[in-house]
Amino acid sequence: MRTRNGSTRIPSTLRGLGLAAALCLAAGSAGAAPFASNTVVVAIDGLEIRLDSSIEVAPGDPSRWRFQYELTGDWDPEPGVTNGISSIKILFGGLLSDVAAQTAPAGWVLDSLIAVPPFGVGFDLPGPTYGAGPNGGAVFSFTVPAGTGWTSEDFGSFAGSHDGPVLFDPVALVDDAGGWGPLVPVPEPGTLLLLASGIAALARLRRR
Repeated sequence: MRTRNGSTRIPSTLRGLGLAAALCLAAGSAGAAPFASNTVVVAIDGLEIRLDSSIEVAPGDPSRWRFQYELTGDWDPEPGVTNGISSIKILFGGLLSDVAAQTAPAGWVLDSLIAVPPFGVGFDLPGPTYGAGPNGGAVFSFTVPAGTGWTSEDFGSFAGSHDGPVLFDPVALVDDAGGWGPLVPVPEPGTLLLLASGIAALARLRRR
């Protein structure tokens, strides 16, 4: 299915089994094209936050996949006080501990505030330096093992701005037109089952 701007929508969780093998064979050279992408557009008071997501085989390492996000738009909640779109939190659909090779533009802080592996990743640029916006975008990425599942379901990812060091006015990254979120990795079914079993065991112990 395609979004309004022609990018690929991934409407539900996908598991990279046969797909993983095919992609690794196809990625004989570095710089392979993304094999999944989507766009989230959120409008606030006539301004916009846009996040383009993509997944590709990590350059030079077919054993890993790279999730990449390009943040653009002109949203700035309080011009002259806040610093544009200066925070992005990508929350995963489960616990995923093997997250590596995080990248962000110079000055951005990795794993800031609430979004840290295995729950997600966070990137922040506290003021006064201006974040993404009319002056340009910002690109972020990280890698996970090849074959990791992914989804565009909404797990609470958000963007925000800063008033000095303080995170200001977070906005849910849910597409206005289609209701999907950015592409995010999710653990394999066995990992989810193990997590659910652990939670159930703790609940039984508490009842006793």
